[in-house]
Amino acid sequence: MFINAAHGEFDSKRREFDLAIEMTRGKFPGLHSEAFMDEYLTPVCSPEYLRRHDCLKRIQDLARCTLLHDGHPWTGAVQDAEWRHWLDHVGAKNVDSNHGQFFSLSSMSLEAALNHQGVALGLRSRTWLPAAASCLFLVGR
Repeated sequence: MFINAAHGEFDSKRREFDLAIEMTRGKFPGLHSEAFMDEYLTPVCSPEYLRRHDCLKRIQDLARCTLLHDGHPWTGAVQDAEWRHWLDHVGAKNVDSNHGQFFSLSSMSLEAALNHQGVALGLRSRTWLPAAASCLFLVGR
C-alpha cells in the first residue's frame, strides 16, 4: 500500500493511490467516498504562554494574544482564513484575525505554540496528544 502525505488536493484521475484520506467536503466522481471522522479547529497554547501572558480568561481576550496562523490552509484561502472562520463561529467578531505570525504549514504554527510563541488553531485530531501530555492547553476547555 502506498501512503502519500502530500499537502493540498490530490488528483483523483491519476489514481496513484490505493486509499486516500482527504480533508474536504468535495465529491470525487468515479470514486467511492465515505466520511471518516468529524474534525474541528480548536485554539491551543502552551501552559507557559498562558502563565506568562494571563490573557485568556474570555474568548475576546485573544485580541491581546499573538495569533499563530497557517497562512496557506487551503488553495485560494486568505492567510487569516482559519482564524476568521473560527472567531466568527464563536461570535468574537471584535478580534482582529489578521495579526500575529504567519507560517506556510500548520505544523509550524503548532510548533510555535509548543514553544510559547502564541495561540495557534489546531485540528482536534492533531492536538489531543500534546494536550494529554500537558504540552498544549486547549483554550476554552
